[in-house]
Amino acid sequence: MLTCLPGTDPVPSAPRPSVFGREKLRLPGFFAALLLAVALILPLTAPATAQEAAPLQAASGPLSERTMVLVGRTVQTAGRLHFFGYLNAASGLAGQDLFADDTDQVASARFTFSADVALQPATNRADTTSFGGEGTLGIYLATSGGADWRDPASFSAGDLVADYDVSLRETLQRQAANVGVLVGDGTLTQATANTFTLGDATYRFGVEGLGQRLRFTGALTPDTAGNTLVAGVNGYAEVTSRDVKVVRLGQTSAPAATPAPAETSAAPSACALEPWLGNATTALALADQGLSNLDVSATDTVDVVQAQGLAGEIDDAIATLRGSTPPDEAASANRLLVTALSTTSRGLRAVAFAADSGDATSFSQAAAALGDGRALLSQAQGNITNLSATCPSG
Repeated sequence: MLTCLPGTDPVPSAPRPSVFGREKLRLPGFFAALLLAVALILPLTAPATAQEAAPLQAASGPLSERTMVLVGRTVQTAGRLHFFGYLNAASGLAGQDLFADDTDQVASARFTFSADVALQPATNRADTTSFGGEGTLGIYLATSGGADWRDPASFSAGDLVADYDVSLRETLQRQAANVGVLVGDGTLTQATANTFTLGDATYRFGVEGLGQRLRFTGALTPDTAGNTLVAGVNGYAEVTSRDVKVVRLGQTSAPAATPAPAETSAAPSACALEPWLGNATTALALADQGLSNLDVSATDTVDVVQAQGLAGEIDDAIATLRGSTPPDEAASANRLLVTALSTTSRGLRAVAFAADSGDATSFSQAAAALGDGRALLSQAQGNITNLSATCPSG
């Protein structure tokens, strides 16, 4: 290209720099162009590092997973229950996450809980009193700990990390005016699931909508006086329901608009003994497994809380069996099973009480009663096995 100016001869224009040509590069201009290109390209090619990683999950898991272990106290009046304490374990969190130091005690507990439940009027039967009500339970995080049993308000002084709707039923069996065994059974439905930070990690406590079963057992303390019942308790929560997203392995595209016909239409009809048979089998397995894990050879070998907890779980199984009418052909087996479970539950409570009090004579009698329950369970197992053999095997 030639550049012409008035009154001058045409002068060749300056050659255009070329990276691959022989002309000398004009370095300042070249680097400016290169930097401009890099500035334009980087936003398009750089990985999206600005997006935060998803928080780690705590106190959340699959069905039947135990998410929390609780150590607490209940203070109960005529119309109100205050349940408070700390978490001794939680799925997804290590011991150093749960406690500010290695004492594993209330003063160093980072995660505390506090629940208020409005109670309905109590019902009484002999030495047993039942309570029920609904309320809320909150989980709190205080990084440095600081809770104190003498100050119930200190268990809700941290940052709220989770909130649950709670429905609770309690059963108190008294042995004396200020002596009694307390069993709590309820449901937790998570309303909020907040994030929190421990060290360099971010967590989310639970999942909104998570359904859990709450269980605790304990005994009245000397602080019980008049109409105020005070108990020290230990318990746990385990997952009973949660939203599940079904994923078909190997499917890389959206499912077909018209689903395939259901194959279950040709399946054999369900056993006429259901759902009773399933409930009965579950109850037997619960009692058998629980008893096999319990050492009742002497007063000093009995885990009192474990025995009381198993008795409460067996009582729940009895309530399930009594809440439905068994098929006619299973009526006799059902009566035997309920009797066996009831005998076992009473034996467990008696064993726990005798072991706790160190009464060797009462312990011997309680152990004999528990032996009767085991013998009846064995008979019930035989009857149920025979009945289940009549069901279709498909």
